[in-house]
Amino acid sequence: MSAPVLVESTDAGLMVTSETIAAGTEVQHKNVLGLIVSHAVALERFGQVAFQTRPGYNNAPVRVALLNEQQSTLVLTLMRNSEKVVAFKVALVTAFFDMAQQLAKPRELSRTELAQMVIAAEEEKAALAAKVQADAPAVEYVERFVAKDDDLLTVDNFAAQYATTGPTVRQLFVDHGVAVRRQVGSRWSASQERMVGEFEWRPRAGVLSQSWFELRPQHNAPRNHNGQVKQTMYVRQFHAETLAKKLGLA
Repeated sequence: MSAPVLVESTDAGLMVTSETIAAGTEVQHKNVLGLIVSHAVALERFGQVAFQTRPGYNNAPVRVALLNEQQSTLVLTLMRNSEKVVAFKVALVTAFFDMAQQLAKPRELSRTELAQMVIAAEEEKAALAAKVQADAPAVEYVERFVAKDDDLLTVDNFAAQYATTGPTVRQLFVDHGVAVRRQVGSRWSASQERMVGEFEWRPRAGVLSQSWFELRPQHNAPRNHNGQVKQTMYVRQFHAETLAKKLGLA
């Protein structure tokens, strides 16, 4: 004969009924209910006490209280410690622990559920393959004709794309405020017999204009007179058309 179920799993959590407590302690159910009602304020410190009406003897309605673990422990503490009450306390504590452990374990999937998961995975895989096939022409176009963000052009090559010259484009940089020729140091010029400036191009401050260019250090070139590594400003091909429109070339 299987052991009686002491604890029920409900939407509100694990519960034990006043009927179960009465049967387990061999105390009349009306007395257990009276104890619960008398100490309702103390019990509701651990949550609201729920009541249900269930059919009893000859289908007469019986009012039943549902108690959580803390509430049921308090009710049992308020009872006289007879041998039956102590034994039921141990059984109830064990039942709450075992039920909590059982609910915490991952449920094993049935064969039907496993089959449904496999079918769903196959359908998702087929849908993904169909999308990849449908997107293939667009992907091929992007790979063939759309420049990547790390493709770089020298200013002269950028100018050639729009049928103009490097010096013209550099002047447009200045005129439109997208880049400047900045002095980064100075050196002695033997031909001019004086100190002359060393200049490099830099994007102007600003998130938009800076994204059109990239500075690359030229480690193989002689350093500037002050020891700094020379840097060359390149145009990012990805933003070349936007830059050309800004300069009035496109």
